Amino acid sequence: LRTSLSISSRSNSLDSTDSANRPLKKRVRFARKVETFDIIHWKDMNEQEISDCWFLPEECQPSFRQDTDCFRGLEQMTKEGMAKQYKNTRAALDAVLHEQNRQRYRAGVVHDETIIAAVYIQKSRHCRTEARKVGVLDAHDAGISIDDVVASIKAQKERHQKAKKQKQQQQEQEQAQAQAMEEPQHSDVATSLENEPMLGGGSTANVVSDDENDADYDRRLKQEFKDALAASKNVRVVRNNSGEGNKLRRAHRDSLTKKRAKDDQARSRERNASNVGVKKRRNYFRFLVRRSPRNASATPTTTTTAAAAVNSTDIDDINSGDLIMQ
Repeated sequence: LRTSLSISSRSNSLDSTDSANRPLKKRVRFARKVETFDIIHWKDMNEQEISDCWFLPEECQPSFRQDTDCFRGLEQMTKEGMAKQYKNTRAALDAVLHEQNRQRYRAGVVHDETIIAAVYIQKSRHCRTEARKVGVLDAHDAGISIDDVVASIKAQKERHQKAKKQKQQQQEQEQAQAQAMEEPQHSDVATSLENEPMLGGGSTANVVSDDENDADYDRRLKQEFKDALAASKNVRVVRNNSGEGNKLRRAHRDSLTKKRAKDDQARSRERNASNVGVKKRRNYFRFLVRRSPRNASATPTTTTTAAAAVNSTDIDDINSGDLIMQ
């Protein structure tokens, strides 16, 4: 890896008059002299070179004792700090993803962001505690009293609670408005009918009662729908344990068992038949090998050959085992 550094001394030495006279159009200048540095890859470094890349405790202590320099903010650049940061980030991320998957599994969608935020807050609570401790130490180093720090923390907490309460009230108002828009508006109709005579000399008392019954019916349906939705979140398999259900399952299981037994018997018969044919053919060819001459050139024989022995038999006779020896 090579890094080139282009430095233009002329551009750095421009005075205010030159900068005022420069054109507005952007341009690029390159230095006449380019310096390059060889950087070793970390895989090619030895143990000493790798250890030199990290801070030592002896090097960190003087930074804390000095007033001008401070080591604060570089904790994550150490091995332990990097490991802690990765562990905390991963734990919070896994908690959020697990809660999202749980909500998708139960309801099909992510419907409650408040619970997700609560899970994240619970997982990152110790991080906030450590950050508050560091802030107190910084305030102490800067000469700020602890009372002022506590007062600022309380004020910030009160502002957060106030904003949260306002947001909650706003959400409740929006929900109430949406629910009012969804409910049937029968009150205006009932009020307009109170002053009008009904056909047939009847009264409007029954009309108002019917409207009230319709509203109650709509609310009951909505409540049943909410209960069904809440029950569907818990995924459970409810089996029919009644007598009729058990009989049907038992009959179905018996039919499957009988069918499986018949299939096994048919396969076993086919296997046995094929094995019998193979054994018969194997025994017959062994018989032919025993009858054939071992040295045909030395001892001419009049033994019947295999072709002469089976010239009057066909494949069916061989498979069936009915061999006629001449």
